Amino acid sequence: MPAEHGDQIVEGYLARLEAALGDVPSAQRADIVAETRRRIDGSLARETDAELLRLLDDIGQPAVLAAEARSRYSARATKVAAPSAAGRNVVPDRRPGGR
Repeated sequence: MPAEHGDQIVEGYLARLEAALGDVPSAQRADIVAETRRRIDGSLARETDAELLRLLDDIGQPAVLAAEARSRYSARATKVAAPSAAGRNVVPDRRPGGR
């Protein structure tokens, strides 16, 4: 027998996750929410409301997941925005007396 309030529990959890991800770009936010939904849907721990709540507890609080995602996204964005010194194009100084 599926969890009596399973859909409500899952939708509420995902809504809290999406709200916590409000400052994450929409494409990444959608990916995170979809991945979390797949993880919940793929679990066999949906027989009772209590099992479903334990699963969500194991996945983690939405605010914690959002902070982790924000950190991962920020680290990736920094790597893309800040090229390494070896990757920079250096234009020689062509002014008189320039080196």
